[in-house]
Amino acid sequence: MASNELVKGDRFPPWQAKGRKLRQWMEASKTGERKIRQSSLRLRDLDQASWIICIIPKCLPLRENLLIRRVGGLPTEWNTGEQRPLYKKVSIRSHQDDVETPATEWYGFVGLGMLSISWVFRPQEDFVVVDGQHEPYISEISKAVYENSFPLDTLKYVFVTGLSEDDTKQCLNYYISSDRRDDLFYESWEYTEPQCDALLGTKIGKTVAYLLLGAFGQGVKRVRRIAVISEVGQDWDLRFDIEDVPLEGSHFAAKIPEINSPS
Repeated sequence: MASNELVKGDRFPPWQAKGRKLRQWMEASKTGERKIRQSSLRLRDLDQASWIICIIPKCLPLRENLLIRRVGGLPTEWNTGEQRPLYKKVSIRSHQDDVETPATEWYGFVGLGMLSISWVFRPQEDFVVVDGQHEPYISEISKAVYENSFPLDTLKYVFVTGLSEDDTKQCLNYYISSDRRDDLFYESWEYTEPQCDALLGTKIGKTVAYLLLGAFGQGVKRVRRIAVISEVGQDWDLRFDIEDVPLEGSHFAAKIPEINSPS
């Protein structure tokens, strides 16, 4: 049976089956199902005549600062106007001068150990061939953004703030948050849990999975935990925790310290 087929007892169709497939691709260095092509894209490869790329040191907004405070191990900062920013704001947009072709867009922040995605957009497949070339996928751009500033192996967390993507929101609203009662919602799921597979099977989860697969190949890095944070009346924030895949023959991964739910 193919890994993306429904399994009896799946709690979150159709996302769970899709996420299970991606998890298996990340964990397996050898698979008969598919070999994932690694991405060699670097920001310098983007045609400067067609792409607008802006990278500036900038203190994190409050929302991103609160997210990194919850994980520990990442530098926090408060914009006092006097301190040196520890992070960089990145904005990328394709074919700025072509108003008839929808642009690919990437906006977010990068710092040592973290990549925070605020907004991304890539047109449908019919529109992504520009000057005879396919525009890169969001996962490839995300990989290139981090690699432009830091060694890929140092990436530990991917944040997605103010979630606006419909497929992922549908999964969250339909399955994950139906029993929400508190003003602040915080929950996290390990890679062995069905909720983690379900979120990994959404469009946002797929982007993060392909970021890792494109950056490292199979059997090197995986999503160990996915956390969901939201206050009532605000959009969702997601956090993807990344770890090394255990060596073959090892039954246990090095445990990522559990992050306490905010009070």
